[in-house]
Amino acid sequence: MGCIDCNLYLRDAQYKFRVCQGFPDRYLHILVSNDKYDSKKKVYIIKSLKFCSLWATQFIPRADKEMDKCDANIGKRSQRHKQEEPVLPKDSVLTQPPKNLPINSYDPTWYNSHPIGENTRIADTFSVVFLVDGTKSICGIQHPDKKLSDFRFGEKYWEQIIEPYDISHEIINQYNDDDNEDSLD
Repeated sequence: MGCIDCNLYLRDAQYKFRVCQGFPDRYLHILVSNDKYDSKKKVYIIKSLKFCSLWATQFIPRADKEMDKCDANIGKRSQRHKQEEPVLPKDSVLTQPPKNLPINSYDPTWYNSHPIGENTRIADTFSVVFLVDGTKSICGIQHPDKKLSDFRFGEKYWEQIIEPYDISHEIINQYNDDDNEDSLD
């Protein structure tokens, strides 16, 4: 099985696990995996994706650990490859970000460094996926707000999470759209 096949297998296994565990829909599509096999250590090194936020980068390995715990609890041998987080992050060769993920899936510095037109095509600026303190996303204990619908979750946390992102152009467009609708009535 090649490296690409392993990454696809891991992505599919992550998706199935999240569905079976009843994860909120907002977590189902955060499936970026870019592990690189190190033949000397015989493990897959977790690569850092420049466009991923800190919480998104931590979410994937944390979800994998939860999958392993779940397998161990039911006596199932893990079929996944061994992963290792490097002490110093190693950059991935992937530079193309996935599109239409909630805005806090993307690193704020990376997001703000791109032209406005490009940002509007990349991120869903009106939805969020991780808690304000992302370390509480998948920590073994169910956070009470995890049960909120995607809409209610976004409604509750959007203003707090959005602060480091420059989305003033989106807010201005939203107000202009609202004014245009009022004038049509």
